[in-house]
Amino acid sequence: MTTGIRQCAAGESPFSQDVLRRLVRRAVQARPAAPSRIEGLTAREQEVPELVAVLLLRSVVLLRPAG
Repeated sequence: MTTGIRQCAAGESPFSQDVLRRLVRRAVQARPAAPSRIEGLTAREQEVPELVAVLLLRSVVLLRPAG
């Protein structure tokens, strides 16, 4: 546990890439389906929050230190 805390303090991930991939996969599979349509929004307005969510997920992976 102390190793993980030290890794976090150094800006590193305490998890292996394999563990993170499995966590992300499970989180994506477990998330509830989004409502198909929110009344009053255009198709583009509907698409923007979905794109933001995708970018946030990707940024977590991209910002993770290599190794």
